[in-house]
Amino acid sequence: MASFAYLHWSIILLIVAATLSFDICSATTADCPDEYANSYCLNGGTCFTVTINNNTIFGCYCSDGYVGKRCERKSVPNVSNP
Repeated sequence: MASFAYLHWSIILLIVAATLSFDICSATTADCPDEYANSYCLNGGTCFTVTINNNTIFGCYCSDGYVGKRCERKSVPNVSNP
């Protein structure tokens, strides 16, 4: 089962900005276009897009055991980043 392991901070900030600016911004999420769907995310991750005011950002839902913007790194349990 895929897990949501990582969401790039810029996406989070843009979603918050869109939420706080009801009349100015609109945000939608969708599957990636076909040309990215099978190649953008690595290690079995699932690609998605967030579109805010005609600006599209790509993200990944990573498979269990992987993290990173594109699911490029193996996660290591019980290890913190210094």
